[in-house]
Amino acid sequence: MVACERSHCFPRRSPAYPLLVRSDQAVRLLARLVGTSAVLSALILCATPATSLAYTQILATGYNGYGESNVSSWRYIVEVSAGSLHTVGLKADGTVRATGYNGDGQCNVSAWRNIKQVSAGYSHTVGLRRDGTVAATGDNAFGQCDVSTWRNIKQVAGGGAHTVGLKSDGTAVATGRHFEKQCAVDAWTHITQVDADNYHTVGLESSGTVVAVGDGTYGQCSVSGWRGILQVDAGADYTVGLESTGTAAAVGDARYDRCNLSGWRNIKQVAAGGSHTVGLKSGGTVVAVGSNNTGQCNVSAWRGIQQVAAGPERTLGMKKPQVYLSRPWTYPASIGHGRGFYIYGFLRPYHSGSTRIYFYRLTTRRWRGRVYRGWRLVGRRYAPNYWHKGNTLYRLPCALAYAGYYRVRAYHSDAGHYPTWSTMRTLHVE
Repeated sequence: MVACERSHCFPRRSPAYPLLVRSDQAVRLLARLVGTSAVLSALILCATPATSLAYTQILATGYNGYGESNVSSWRYIVEVSAGSLHTVGLKADGTVRATGYNGDGQCNVSAWRNIKQVSAGYSHTVGLRRDGTVAATGDNAFGQCDVSTWRNIKQVAGGGAHTVGLKSDGTAVATGRHFEKQCAVDAWTHITQVDADNYHTVGLESSGTVVAVGDGTYGQCSVSGWRGILQVDAGADYTVGLESTGTAAAVGDARYDRCNLSGWRNIKQVAAGGSHTVGLKSGGTVVAVGSNNTGQCNVSAWRGIQQVAAGPERTLGMKKPQVYLSRPWTYPASIGHGRGFYIYGFLRPYHSGSTRIYFYRLTTRRWRGRVYRGWRLVGRRYAPNYWHKGNTLYRLPCALAYAGYYRVRAYHSDAGHYPTWSTMRTLHVE
């Protein structure tokens, strides 16, 4: 029996007409009606080929003078990176998308394949291949794209006019502009993450300490006293670090109040831009401080975010993958009260477990002499999920005891995906 959601719903159990028959009773009713093998065959015949990937939605706010924030149509993105006037997105299949200013060829990434990480510099783009080699395109005035000989790289970072690579042995390499000594990383060891901005480079050590080289005019390289750091990000003349306590630290040029992070809590990622700083909270919400001259800090309404990136005057947010839920179908199409039938549909990508099905009934109520008609939630059930051709087939055997009009819809939510509702299916029970 489906448990009621509210006290004014139909009772859980009625001696004569329970709203929903138990699943095992529904299976027996349905098997007597058409035969179990016929039911399963019909469900399988309704299967349609589909991708097993969940799509993501990319949000952007702030400056969009060259189309660098035109990312709302991107799908199947697993990482985003913000350059000065261009944006780069890594797709789940290892290809790359880019949008924005392309005067130096920084968006010429359509031919890239087998990429596992991307980083957008000021006017160049760097991509790490799955085999540990590196690709680069865009402005190469200082040799920042001379990375073809690099090997055994596990992370890359594009700066203003230089590129940094983290090797699998914990050392680092760099190429490009070196006037401010931002490429002096040869002596680094035990590094787990690197990041670069215009004139300085930051490295996170395995012990949770931080090293930095390059221009330190504003104190952006004064990180030797940091401890318990989980992630670093280099901004325009300042550096931000994520602490193991979920708080954040910042040093360097404090203009625009962009280093005022003392009130941040439950942070799991930080991103340093040109004049603002962004923090991703553990609940998927986002906070931002600093200049808001182009709306780059308008992120308070964002929900379900799993990664953020900050450009000079814009902010990007990648939402958790969106699961596709088909509208529920029924078999057989004609439903009689008290007779067994299936509610089924598809969930993409594949998920084990179950999908929640909600039931609504069109009811009439009288209140103060007036008649009201509306849809009332009358129960919910869990439909087991089944593997089918790379997708999930959810299927629920049930029976409705009352004649009338019903609506059903499916719901899915887990830690790795944004909560999703299917569209409604209206049923006429005779």
